[in-house]
Amino acid sequence: MDAQYPPLSKVTVDFLDTPSAAHYLGMQVCTLRNWSIGKGSHPIQPRRVGRSLRWSVAEIRNLLNIQ
Repeated sequence: MDAQYPPLSKVTVDFLDTPSAAHYLGMQVCTLRNWSIGKGSHPIQPRRVGRSLRWSVAEIRNLLNIQ
């Protein structure tokens, strides 16, 4: 496991940046960016903070069936 990314069950923040979310979802950053603009199927949507995207840890856990 990469030291930069603890297990998702141990993440204590509410939102992740796009590279972190992509890591936990096992996807490419560009896939999540496409989700954010409505391209293809997208089970979760990010929140915009300024020009940045933030992904809900709770939604990622739910998508991956992690408590």
